[in-house]
Amino acid sequence: MTQPFSKESGRESIYRSAHWPGLTIELRADHLYVGGVGSLRTLSSAVCNGGLRESSAWVNWGVPLSYNCADPEGDARAALRRWGYDTAQAPVLLTAASLRRASVVEAERGGLTALCCTTAGVGNAARAGAPMSAQQREQAYRPGTINTMLLVDASLDDAALAGAFITAAEAKTAALQDLQIQSPANGRIATGTTTDALIIAARGPRPEQPLHRYAGTATVLGQTLAELVYDSVCEALAPLADA
Repeated sequence: MTQPFSKESGRESIYRSAHWPGLTIELRADHLYVGGVGSLRTLSSAVCNGGLRESSAWVNWGVPLSYNCADPEGDARAALRRWGYDTAQAPVLLTAASLRRASVVEAERGGLTALCCTTAGVGNAARAGAPMSAQQREQAYRPGTINTMLLVDASLDDAALAGAFITAAEAKTAALQDLQIQSPANGRIATGTTTDALIIAARGPRPEQPLHRYAGTATVLGQTLAELVYDSVCEALAPLADA
C-alpha cells in the first residue's frame, strides 16, 4: 500500500504502476487522472460518462465542500473540456475528500494484474437500509464520498464486471465495519457514504487471454479485487478513523 501524493512523502505527482507497464495515476492540480494503458471495458457509477462503455482515461475530480451539486454532470463535462479531455469518453467521479490522501494498492496474482486507487471521506457516512429523515435526506448529497477506481489487466466479460462491482462494494463495507465508521444519523456502523462511486475497468474478451466470467470472492479474481479495495479504503481512511 502507498499514498504516493501525500505531502509527507515528498514524492512526485505521478504514480507509475510497478506491475502494469504504462499505467499511471497523475495528480493534476484539482484531479487525479488515470491512463496510459489504452481502451478498457468500463463499468462505473460516475456522474459523467458512467454506465458501461469503452474508456482510456478515468478521472477523480476534487471539489470543495461548498460545491453546489445542482448539475454535477454538466460541471464535469465543462471540466473535461477545460482539461482538454474527451468529453464523451472519460468517466468522472467527484469528491471533496483529499486527493493527496489517495491510496494506491496493486497486486499480481494468478495471471492477472490489478490496481486500486481510493479517495475517502466519511462526513456523510450512512448505513444502507436504515431509516433516514427528510432533513437527513436533504443533507445526503454533501460531497465527501468514497471513490474507488479499480483497473484489471485481464479479460472479463460484462457479467464479471458486474460481479466485480458487487465484490468491490462488499469489500468497502467490510473495511468500514472493521474501522468502526458510524453513520452520524443513527450511530450504527456505516455501509458507505451517501455519494460513493466506483469504476471497474478491464480488458474485454481477447483470444490470447483466458476469459473471466465470475468475480465473486470464491474466485482468484474476486478475492484479489476484494483485498485491494479493502486495503485501499482502510489506508485512505486511516487518519480519519484515528481522529
